[in-house]
Amino acid sequence: HSISIIMRNIVVILISVSLIIATLVNSESGQQDTFELIKVELAQAACVKFEILTKIESSVFNDVDSAQGSAVIAADGRFNVVIGSDQYLYDSKHLYTYSKINNQVIVETPNDSGVIVGEISFITNIDKWYSTQVVDKNSKYRLLLKNSSLAGMDMPDSMTVYVTESSRSFDSLAFFDINEDRNVIQFLCQILVSVCTEELFEPSFPDSVDIVRF
Repeated sequence: HSISIIMRNIVVILISVSLIIATLVNSESGQQDTFELIKVELAQAACVKFEILTKIESSVFNDVDSAQGSAVIAADGRFNVVIGSDQYLYDSKHLYTYSKINNQVIVETPNDSGVIVGEISFITNIDKWYSTQVVDKNSKYRLLLKNSSLAGMDMPDSMTVYVTESSRSFDSLAFFDINEDRNVIQFLCQILVSVCTEELFEPSFPDSVDIVRF
């Protein structure tokens, strides 16, 4: 029972959502909780790096499928995400989806790549897609998709965000997919740096790879 391409695409979206969430500062509240402090810090970062662990907990197969990964997200929307042996690279012009198993790279343009690149392009506008509810201040938050029609486009209709108060960082994201499997993204490490290395967003794949363009 392996992690499907669709689910991995969702992982890419949610990693990006983590940074998107960081740009939302509640100006109406005089008190900032841990979640608000995380938002401010990530919003001011030119580059964010994550080490992650993704899990799919299947009640049908009674097993857990997991994969380690990493993500680098620049303030201008570029990203380089690796999940297991797959890679998702966006250089502001094209989205590259690399499958090592298939030895294939799918290349899409922003206009053709749909909601994945579209969502990442709207880093400062997560409130257009999700509303936020406080479940447990400084610990747990609920995000609800405002437009239910997007749920069919690899956008979870809801997800839960957990934060760690002591380190002021994301702990995990959790949501249920269309198969009713629980998907969890654990953030093992979070680093904010002043600049992203440009080479990280330059496509570099094996010479033998099969390139498919859309």
